[in-house]
Amino acid sequence: MTSPTGRPEGTIAFFRDPLEGLSGLPIPLLLGSAGVLFLALSLPSLWGDSATADEPTHLLSGCRALRLGDFTFNPEHPPLAKILMALPSLAQGVRLPGEKDGYVLLYQCGNDPDRVLRWARVPNLLWGLLTLVLIYRIARELFGPKGAFVSLFLAALCPMLLAHCSLVTIDASVTAMTLLTIEVFRGLYGNLGIVRCFWCGIVLGLALSTKFSAVFLIPVLMWSWLVAYIRRKRLVNAPGTPGIWDEALRVRTLGRVAGAVLLISVTCGALVWGMYGFRFRASPGDAHPFEWTFESSEGSTTKKLVLFARDHRLLPESYLYGYLYMHENSLRRRAYALGQYSEAGWAWYFPFAFLVKTPVGTLILIAAGMYASYRRLRLGTARDAFLLVPLIFYWVLAVNSNLNIGVRHLLPVLPLFLIFAGGVTIPPPRPTGPSWTSIAVLGLLTLSGVEAIANAPHHLAFFNPAARMAWNRHDMLVDSNLDWGQDLARLKRWMDRESIPSVKLSYFGNGSPRHLGLAHEILPGASMYRWYEREWKEAPPLRPGDIVAVSASNYVGALQDKDRDFFLRRFGTSRPLAVIGGSILVFRVAGEGGS
Repeated sequence: MTSPTGRPEGTIAFFRDPLEGLSGLPIPLLLGSAGVLFLALSLPSLWGDSATADEPTHLLSGCRALRLGDFTFNPEHPPLAKILMALPSLAQGVRLPGEKDGYVLLYQCGNDPDRVLRWARVPNLLWGLLTLVLIYRIARELFGPKGAFVSLFLAALCPMLLAHCSLVTIDASVTAMTLLTIEVFRGLYGNLGIVRCFWCGIVLGLALSTKFSAVFLIPVLMWSWLVAYIRRKRLVNAPGTPGIWDEALRVRTLGRVAGAVLLISVTCGALVWGMYGFRFRASPGDAHPFEWTFESSEGSTTKKLVLFARDHRLLPESYLYGYLYMHENSLRRRAYALGQYSEAGWAWYFPFAFLVKTPVGTLILIAAGMYASYRRLRLGTARDAFLLVPLIFYWVLAVNSNLNIGVRHLLPVLPLFLIFAGGVTIPPPRPTGPSWTSIAVLGLLTLSGVEAIANAPHHLAFFNPAARMAWNRHDMLVDSNLDWGQDLARLKRWMDRESIPSVKLSYFGNGSPRHLGLAHEILPGASMYRWYEREWKEAPPLRPGDIVAVSASNYVGALQDKDRDFFLRRFGTSRPLAVIGGSILVFRVAGEGGS
């Protein structure tokens, strides 16, 4: 049976082109199904992950900002996302500690740490759902229903999104706001209406209020406007057009652009001020809470501009201090990758992290989509070229960054890659070879889905099968790529199943062994809880038969060389008794000296 256009209908059409059949389903059904799938994969980790390294700090910062109007704690990140994550806790009447300590908030104030943490993670699920909707909307406009289906499916099953949309962190919020800002500003070029400029100022202000890395949007948007200005000039002067780019038109165009920039800047600045209660001081008191001595930034243009803005009170004090703190911290930070250690980072770090932390099927679809976009761009038929500017700009910054501690820092532009992947469904106007078929695309989508689901709920510890064939997870990357402390409760459950009463423990994270009743003796390694829970004793020299549990970050000595010497010397050639959630290695000491 055929339609009036001659295309097959019904079941036969579906089996002839299943991708077209699936993508032709009603939009609410597609978005709803993707949202349910995303939540179904996110909730087990939201419920089961222990407190990771940054979560208590972000939560307390948001609580203090909302309840006390105090922005002196954790200023290295703007307050918007933290405030939203704190709302459920404050609605439940959470008790705040007198000191600025997130660990005390969770475990020593009489709060229920599990309930507080789980509810604080919920707002990030909403950021994730917003990201899915935006990805589908943009991909559908660029590539039609089939391309939108591909991008939406990859996003709903993306381990990086799933991992960070179920934690009390700020990466999910800046991801959603970066994509929303790019989309809203795209409608501004050629249409500089007052209302549209106002909304652009709002979304840009929201983006800049989530994470300081969103500052990259400012030069990206300025560059895009410059390109639009040059393009308009060329179109007006093109042969056969009625107008000409004379001095009057140039002045009018520049005047409109200047007016739009002014309106957007004022609106954006007002929103940032509003996030801090329209108050310059970081706290209600008169005392100046910050020390502005940043030696590594001394003499830099960034520091001079920030101090100028501080002296003239152009932005809130906490915002300016936080930006300079973030800049200082990014100049030198110990990094680990492939058995190497550096405080300056490597240019290959983020490309490598992206390759090993992304499903193989997704990588192939992204590569094919980017290649298809490149061919369309050469032929002058590309509609997705506006996505290239922020993608290229951000990657240049990332490759030159010294802050090599997590692939999560690529999250703001990850949706752009997923949107480009949808372009594989649009063959170039003059193909030189066979085009992608629906079966091939569906096969790669299935491969990506299987990879993500097989690793659930351990999304943070995801590495694709190809990478794991070559290296162990902890040999590739650690920290927030693998081990952020999320598996402490899973270690306790494993001990209960195996009837192991106590272990020798080296734990990197913000979970509480006391809260879990996890009996242990402390081994060397970066352990945040040991300053609060003094009852745990230092472990004596290891003996045969001892059970040792060590977080991957401590095992490789990502933070301290002495940890690497301690663990690798004893267990470097040993096979783990168990690997908990991918991030905690468990060994049984087999012989003299613990080998």
